Amino acid sequence: MMSRGRSGLDRFRHGSVAWELRHRLTVPILVVPAGPHAYTVQPWGTRPAITDILVPLDGSPLAEQALPPAQASATQLDADVHLLRVVSRPAAVAMDPAGLGYYFEIEHELVADAEQYLREKAGELGPAINTEVQVVWGLAGQSILSYAEQLEHPLVCMTTHGRTGLGRSVLGSVVEKVTQESGVPVFLVRALGG
Repeated sequence: MMSRGRSGLDRFRHGSVAWELRHRLTVPILVVPAGPHAYTVQPWGTRPAITDILVPLDGSPLAEQALPPAQASATQLDADVHLLRVVSRPAAVAMDPAGLGYYFEIEHELVADAEQYLREKAGELGPAINTEVQVVWGLAGQSILSYAEQLEHPLVCMTTHGRTGLGRSVLGSVVEKVTQESGVPVFLVRALGG
């Protein structure tokens, strides 16, 4: 479905059909933004202009449920898969300068663990799919958006947990941020057990 990308007060007044369906349906939803990036919508029977599939993973089995649809899409579209893990820097507390070495060691271990995890998931996709792995520091939503902008013709494939109400407002929603602010299509897979 096409998204108008409403946000703020406009979205509150008019609602978002895509967002409402995301909470109600259990089938996957492809949300294509209106505007200049709607290039992925092609005449019926022609191949979509998608060359890269971005799958953000947070290490949870729920997020990993996006992998089978991403794998199937990559096979059908002959697209590359990019597995992305966003890690947050450990909180730096006032410490003795001698403790900085330990802090940087923790950072190094976080990245190494994340890269190993992504390599394992890439291996599960099989050798027929060209897969790249990337670990970045930052906030999940913004990091996903920034990475997607670097790809030529991307599709973001991610799971949604279907949170609503207070749970969504307190915890925030990476999926909502990516769906509302992305200029690229987003394939939402409703996570089982989410």
